[in-house]
Amino acid sequence: MSSLLPSIASLGLWGYWVIGLMTCGEAFVITSVFSPGKVVVVLGGALAAQGLYDISDMMWFIAIGTIIGSQASFWLGKKGETLFGEGHAVLSTAHLERGQRFFGKYGGASIVIGHFLGPLRPIAPVVAGLSGMGGRRFLMWNVAGGAAYAITMVSVGYFFGTAFTVIGPTTTRVGLFAGAVVVILALLWFLISRLRRGWPFAVSILRSVAMAIRDNPEVRALVVRHPKLFRFLAARVSPETFRGLPATLLGLAFLYFLGIYVELALEVVGGGPIVEADTRLSNLLYVFRDDTLVRFFSIMTGLGQWCAIGVMALAATALMWVWDRWAYVPALWLVLAGNQITVTVLKLIFARARSDYAVYAEGSYSFPSGHSAAIAAFGIFVTYVLVRERIGRDTLWVLLCASIVFLVGLSRLYLDEHFLSDVLNGYVVGVLWAITGIFAAEHWGRAGRAAVGTCPATPRLRWISAGIVAVSAVALWLEGGSYDTTPIRGLRAHARRRVRG
Repeated sequence: MSSLLPSIASLGLWGYWVIGLMTCGEAFVITSVFSPGKVVVVLGGALAAQGLYDISDMMWFIAIGTIIGSQASFWLGKKGETLFGEGHAVLSTAHLERGQRFFGKYGGASIVIGHFLGPLRPIAPVVAGLSGMGGRRFLMWNVAGGAAYAITMVSVGYFFGTAFTVIGPTTTRVGLFAGAVVVILALLWFLISRLRRGWPFAVSILRSVAMAIRDNPEVRALVVRHPKLFRFLAARVSPETFRGLPATLLGLAFLYFLGIYVELALEVVGGGPIVEADTRLSNLLYVFRDDTLVRFFSIMTGLGQWCAIGVMALAATALMWVWDRWAYVPALWLVLAGNQITVTVLKLIFARARSDYAVYAEGSYSFPSGHSAAIAAFGIFVTYVLVRERIGRDTLWVLLCASIVFLVGLSRLYLDEHFLSDVLNGYVVGVLWAITGIFAAEHWGRAGRAAVGTCPATPRLRWISAGIVAVSAVALWLEGGSYDTTPIRGLRAHARRRVRG
């Protein structure tokens, strides 16, 4: 908006005419695909908010422009359906059918509503012409719709323009950083949602490919010559049991993340490109250091410390026991204990020093990040349990897990407690132990699988579960607050030291 506003404002009084003509062009069915009328109308309201134009005059010009454009579309509709055809950007038969259904449902009111409905905006007047609506009746509805459109859209622009005028000069690095984090989280949610929706399609494609390979004559000949080998391979890709395709995919995932860990560790030891990226990102995040964000990320980083993980693990254990999912409990604690031992040993082996500009003074070594490893291991395993037992919506649990894991890792970077390679390696360690826990849960739970998840959902169990969640939430809040009040090194002193350095 900051770049578009001056461009239109520089036109002076001609800005009224330009915005009015663009509005007219968007309302006319022939030129609607080329005219960004709605965007310009909102910008016109924003310009009025900044005092560059009069808001009443702006509404008049926009109302007249949209009324004239709609009248021209109505006149065109009188020419008949021969104007529409397949492949046209706007005058397509699909748009015509949508417009006819919309007009048939709402009648004359569709002219008013259509002004606000994007592609139907120029189509509604055409359909009104095709349907034989009288000219005077259309003009009455068109004037009402044009006035409502102008008042509404200019008011929206005026509101945002006022907010931009008030907030714009006070926008700080805090706002920019918070906005970037929100965008990244939104992108993460979008990607996960798209992958979840596309999973059935991918599975069907893979199944078709597998069937084609199985039916190939040369493959059939190999099966005849090596029956034991292919029986083994068939068992490994069978989706009927966990030891089949699920175990194979998890095993491949384990080897993949193990390879990533070895590669990252070698780069850290050998001073590879990741070390330079560590320094650059640390310096960049330091620019956005702020007390408000420090407090927020201190709370987030508290979710990854072992006191908080212990509280959540005890709550998860209690819920599993109450709901008769006890087969997962040993695997959960195996994940947490194994993860903690691995992180402790690796810290001692690599003995990497922490940053000199960390917000909190922590005595352990930096590589890998224990907070990132713990939250990844715990979050992934609990998400597996929720999805495995079909508790709630699986996509929601995956999105929630990904968001928390991301924010905890980001908190370690923002507070300068760890470098990027520390957090990435912590994530990998956590993933490896989560996969190990899934293997263990499936192996140990086979004998008692019939007993898992069979407990009926009675009101008493729901109240007990709610109490467990409430108590653990209070404990987490108190634990997070105690972490947040840990003495923080002075940010201004940090700034002076880094500038001198």
